[in-house]
Amino acid sequence: MEKYFMKCRQFVSKNVSNVTWFRSLSTGLKNPPETRVRDVNKNIQMVVQSSPSKQPRPLVLLFGWLFARPQHLRKFADMYVHQGFDVISVQVFLSQLLRPNVTQSLMRSVLDLCLEEEHSSQPIIVHGLSVGGYLYGEVLTNLQKYPEKYGSISQRLRGQIFDSVVDFYGIPGGISRAVTRNEKIGSKIESSLEWYLNQFKSTTDHYVKASDLFHSNELKIPSIFLYSMNDVVCSPEHKERIVRDWLQKGIDVTSRSWEDAPHVSAFVKHNEEYTQTINGFVQKLGLVNNGTKS
Repeated sequence: MEKYFMKCRQFVSKNVSNVTWFRSLSTGLKNPPETRVRDVNKNIQMVVQSSPSKQPRPLVLLFGWLFARPQHLRKFADMYVHQGFDVISVQVFLSQLLRPNVTQSLMRSVLDLCLEEEHSSQPIIVHGLSVGGYLYGEVLTNLQKYPEKYGSISQRLRGQIFDSVVDFYGIPGGISRAVTRNEKIGSKIESSLEWYLNQFKSTTDHYVKASDLFHSNELKIPSIFLYSMNDVVCSPEHKERIVRDWLQKGIDVTSRSWEDAPHVSAFVKHNEEYTQTINGFVQKLGLVNNGTKS
């Protein structure tokens, strides 16, 4: 198993095209607000606006894709800061992703930040990218497991944004296709991950629990799914099926798709449309008004 993890890291450094695209992306934001950046640990970074506010600012929990780097997630954070949000961005490493107990602990650290005095009354939205959907599933697991401690956070969740989301059922194939286009090596990586999930049932049970909570959306939180029709990592049909299921449950859910954006790259390739879609969604939630917090 470890030798395939090494190949994952090697391929990421060589051929994850998103890295180059994000480096060259200019968001075009003028006069951005002054912020304070806090590196909580190697996984979590906070971007908080420096200026005082009469009312609690909205807070976005930004869950990154596998192998995302802080500078990549900062592009998304800047978009939200410009709209008046504070941001908690989270990145996860492969070794953590394959250990649900570690991931759950990391998500509790995120929730603990939401309970800090400065952030304890902020309305919250979630923006999950790729495996960020699974990370959010572990957030929901913790909310259910520790209601006395985190119950107030459930009441503060106002919206969910899922971009190219991958949960448990897409992890083996999604990871293998995310790190290499070499079918032979990708097949070995996928087989190794499937072996791992079949071999360690307790681990698989954790993933299934998080996935079930994600798919059920028991809190009926308004949501939007963003995806590309030619994404080789995750299935557009999966997103469309979730949208149909949630609509049948009476959940306010919409979607926006593009024909030609690689995995988690719609923000880069269609930046103006992507940003407008996000702005429209958060305005609909009543969190911002023409770029200014309401």
